Amino acid sequence: MTLEEKIKHLRTKAMEEARGEGNAIIKQHEDALRQLAKQHEEEVKRQVETRIKAEQVSAKQQLNMAMSKGQKNPGNWGTLDDIPDVSYVRNQLAVTPEFKETITHVQKFKVPKGTRIQIGIVGPQEYKNVIYPGGGTQVQIISLPSGRMLEPVGSAQRIY
Repeated sequence: MTLEEKIKHLRTKAMEEARGEGNAIIKQHEDALRQLAKQHEEEVKRQVETRIKAEQVSAKQQLNMAMSKGQKNPGNWGTLDDIPDVSYVRNQLAVTPEFKETITHVQKFKVPKGTRIQIGIVGPQEYKNVIYPGGGTQVQIISLPSGRMLEPVGSAQRIY
């Protein structure tokens, strides 16, 4: 091999190696950008799903409330979801023992027309190093029309 052929061979090999390294760097960047785009799409979806919607009840609406033994009056938080058991209340509705120590039953209530409410997705809660994930639907009663109250519908349903 002549000197010129050796130089040409080295130049070719160096260019191939540089091209390979450059392509690997480009692939890494493309993969990182794809991952960032995926994370961004997931975040946008999460934000859309967790938006709080404020409204005034225009028709008779009902909601479910998890109640504790001896609790006579409803609170300001309920759900449009069916509540099958205490686990649902703790996990999907993220009701920690700090908020409600014991949960014994579910009561359905009729919400009077004109009640101001906010509806959204339950966010996670942490209490004593335990994560309560959330994800269910929550309804916060902001204000009831003057002189009106939530009316129980039927009898309370015991849950375990």
